[in-house]
Amino acid sequence: MLLHKRLACKYLSAGLRINACCSHPLPKAILREAAEKRLKEEIGFTPKLSKAIDFIHRSLFDNGLIEYAYDLVFIGNYVGEIKPDKNEVSDFFFM
Repeated sequence: MLLHKRLACKYLSAGLRINACCSHPLPKAILREAAEKRLKEEIGFTPKLSKAIDFIHRSLFDNGLIEYAYDLVFIGNYVGEIKPDKNEVSDFFFM
């Protein structure tokens, strides 16, 4: 599984190692297509994705923010070069 480390300057999850990418799609967006687009923007590649699971979570952060979200998890396979956006990602690794 590909994970990435967020930049230290991000307001949410700064410097943490998290999932490959996150997004907040626009209203009425086709979610799989929005996820593929965001993966391309953030990590530099776009495999065909399929929905794996969905869930609701609530997280409290050290900076006082609360995230309460409905999440969809998409999965896909990719073999090739990874070119993360340096404005989003400070490092990446497989786990």
